[in-house]
Amino acid sequence: LRAQEEQDHIMQRRIPAAALTIQRVWRGHRARQQIKPRIEWHLNMQIPEFRAAVVIQAAWRGYLGRQYAAAEREWRTQQQYIASLKAAVNIQRVYRGHLGRKFVREYRKQHHAKISEIKHRAALNIQRVWRGHLGRQLARERQYDAMIAWE
Repeated sequence: LRAQEEQDHIMQRRIPAAALTIQRVWRGHRARQQIKPRIEWHLNMQIPEFRAAVVIQAAWRGYLGRQYAAAEREWRTQQQYIASLKAAVNIQRVYRGHLGRKFVREYRKQHHAKISEIKHRAALNIQRVWRGHLGRQLARERQYDAMIAWE
């Protein structure tokens, strides 16, 4: 549900951005179409300064485009690196959780075995003491009976 909400939020931001991009591209196209006859007229007039300006502008726009593309590649590389770090941290987190649960399971098993052994020894000790008590009581009764029979 949260992922769907995040996706809806992203789409709500992308749709207006996409509309603005379409409008910007269309206006640029329309402006270029309107100015194209004037540019052709200047080129036909063979004005060297204008041609030089066009070449300089084209070179500058190419330079800026290459700089932008390089920055975009660098940003994407950083984002991929960050995403891979997050994935590695997530894998480590899951694995450490697995190890922790395994450790606790083994510890509980061993602890349960130790407790069972302690309880078993305690039961044996109680039985031993009780049997000794019964034996001594029986011996006293026999001794008493023997004394009565002797008299």
